[in-house]
Amino acid sequence: MDKLARVSEVSQTEVKSEINPPLGQGLVKVTETIAKTTASEPLETPVTVEVKESPKPEKAALEAKPQPPKLLTIEKLNFYFGDHKVLKDVDLPILENSITSLIGPSGCGKTTLLRCFNRMHDLYPNNHYEGKIVMDGRNILDKGEDLIWLRSRLGMVFQKPTPFPMSVYDNIAYGLKLKKITNKPLVRELVEKSLKQANLWEEVKDRLKESALGLSGGQQQRLSIARSLAVSPAVLLFDEATSALDPISSAKIEEMMVELKKEVTMVVVTHNMQQAARISDYTALMWLGSLVEYGATTDIFTRPKMKMTEQYVAGNFG
Repeated sequence: MDKLARVSEVSQTEVKSEINPPLGQGLVKVTETIAKTTASEPLETPVTVEVKESPKPEKAALEAKPQPPKLLTIEKLNFYFGDHKVLKDVDLPILENSITSLIGPSGCGKTTLLRCFNRMHDLYPNNHYEGKIVMDGRNILDKGEDLIWLRSRLGMVFQKPTPFPMSVYDNIAYGLKLKKITNKPLVRELVEKSLKQANLWEEVKDRLKESALGLSGGQQQRLSIARSLAVSPAVLLFDEATSALDPISSAKIEEMMVELKKEVTMVVVTHNMQQAARISDYTALMWLGSLVEYGATTDIFTRPKMKMTEQYVAGNFG
């Protein structure tokens, strides 16, 4: 009789290996297979499990993928509401043609940091900055900075849609007029282009002269995005821009963002961990005004370096 036929019971513990182990970690964890036989005589050839060292990764695999160039560089940024220090020594790169998500519990400083980028805090008295935010070789926190230029370069989309009380067409053309673009054929072209970029053209192309206030909430939010896109910003800042929308509208905006990053860099404040994992290339965790950890989104969610990051993305607090 074949010796294998004498094996009546085989129990094997689960073979485990780390998901995406760090490069250079050669050993794979395995457990022995234990064969039991009811025969009186042992198998002539013992059953063994050999543990081998996995091949060492090639040198090219060990090298990190090249990152896109930095579009914004935040250096030792502190921000104060009056005498109260809200942001504390934040260092953070914003890489070109990418989506960076800012995550963290309520009150951790995400939105405060986002509004430093285009100096929205300047609208209120007794606030001040320390440190640098460098863009195009200039510190945009300098007191002499041209804020009109800055806010056209860094557009902002708020949590609540902000349509102007005018037609759909005039909502988009408004920013172009501020930039002194008055050529009507060019204005029409840019209005259509920005509405297409915002995945809204097909829904409003026959309603351009109607009031924007008649659009749905999701359409109004995409209109706000299109209005920002019309002036060709380098960066779009999203402050929980989908949190008040239905899932279908949110999905349309997420789809638009992923496609749009080929042309525009985006920074997104979100409480939605699934959204951050879906759309962002890089993620930064904030806690009590400080930056806890920053890295590629896949690393932040699967291989975080900090215990706090691991606990937050797992939903243990926040």
